[in-house]
Amino acid sequence: MSDSSECEPSSPETGQAKLRVPTAATPLVPRRELLSTVDDHVSSAPVTVVTGPAGCGKTTLLAEWARHRDDRVAWLTLDEHDNEPVRLRAAVRDALAPADEIPLTEPGFSSAVIAAFDQAPTSVCLVLDNVHEIRDSEALASIDLLTRRPPDRLRLVLLGRFPPPLHLGRLHLEGRLREVLPREFSFSRTETEALLAAHGLQLSPDDVDLLLSRTEGWIGGLRFAVMRLATASTRPDDLLMFAGLDQVVSRYLGEEVLARHPQRVRDLLVATSVCDTVSAELAGALTRHPSPGVVLDALERTNSFVSRLEAAPEWYRCHPVLRAHLSAELRRSRPADEMSLNKTAAHWYHHHDEPAVALRHALRAGDDQLTAEIVEHSVLPEVLREGSGRLRAVFDAVPGHVLARPQVGVVAALVAMDAGDVAAADRVLTGLGGERSRCGRTGSGCCMRRRCCAAAVSTRGRVRRCG
Repeated sequence: MSDSSECEPSSPETGQAKLRVPTAATPLVPRRELLSTVDDHVSSAPVTVVTGPAGCGKTTLLAEWARHRDDRVAWLTLDEHDNEPVRLRAAVRDALAPADEIPLTEPGFSSAVIAAFDQAPTSVCLVLDNVHEIRDSEALASIDLLTRRPPDRLRLVLLGRFPPPLHLGRLHLEGRLREVLPREFSFSRTETEALLAAHGLQLSPDDVDLLLSRTEGWIGGLRFAVMRLATASTRPDDLLMFAGLDQVVSRYLGEEVLARHPQRVRDLLVATSVCDTVSAELAGALTRHPSPGVVLDALERTNSFVSRLEAAPEWYRCHPVLRAHLSAELRRSRPADEMSLNKTAAHWYHHHDEPAVALRHALRAGDDQLTAEIVEHSVLPEVLREGSGRLRAVFDAVPGHVLARPQVGVVAALVAMDAGDVAAADRVLTGLGGERSRCGRTGSGCCMRRRCCAAAVSTRGRVRRCG
């Protein structure tokens, strides 16, 4: 690379739209605390990194911050074309508009920017929006040089879906880096209620809870929900977006989240949507992908609506709205695979001694024989060891013709007895014995089975009184 000291005559021009602070088209919910956090970060460190998934409101927040900042804020919205190094440097130069001439080759570019702002009379803050779009190593090197040797009068804000591959670790260690993390963008209950009020909506406390649970505070999801609720008389629980069937939401997720990943990654996400959570090993069993752990880790690091479980970091989960979309896509495009994937998951969980989850997947697969095998070999030890807590709700979904199998029905009755539901145990055992049983009347055989169940419960120190 040359070290020219003059601007090149063929310097690309930067469109003014890229240099304007974005404007919000929808009513804003005041986020004073988060705005104050950004202000404090920019004031206390030369580099601030702001990251969050698509639709989390990061650009809206920073744009509002920029409009209220006392010193000058230079804004540059990046796109994939800025991976051309000269084009990127020209755009940065145009955003900063320094008094001195700035060459568009390195190392002259970075050195000239640093020199120009070391002696500037007033401070300038440069916001690089969509910084995740920059992947070219030479283009990244120019940004890296500015972050490692920032001039005294220049503050840098790197805004994107995930941190760019720069040398940020050293800045962190030296105390010269501040971060606004994805979780900080999630709407609180108060902010959700303010968003609803801004659209003239008033929901019951339970419906607000449901809305927050289904969206997990994701602003994009909340806005989609609010738009639907404002135009239709429906409850949050009935919104099509939570079943993956809202065309607008599906289009957004397809364009903004899934389109960024290769087809094999999208296939992995669709296949693993049959599970609430997934590990690399389970994902491999479901998809035969050669390196599912690498894919899941990359999805988590790039804020692609996949996150690790805090209690078990080797496990991952999809955001509920994305998972609903993926599940609907599986049913639409690969209907024959849904049952087979659930069957695979059932075998995997059965092999790993998780009978409650295994049983749930076996039921979804519609595999009566597998259901019976899981009950016979895994459920009874689980009940005797841990109790019926995790199993009761699953057994409520077992079809009657499967409960009529002796090895299934007796264990189902034991689960009901352990939960203190004698009536449910009676119903299951009546189906086995063919007689109506009531203690003290007829059906002595069924009463005997109930006593056997109670004896089994007592062996684990959980005796429950019969009616």
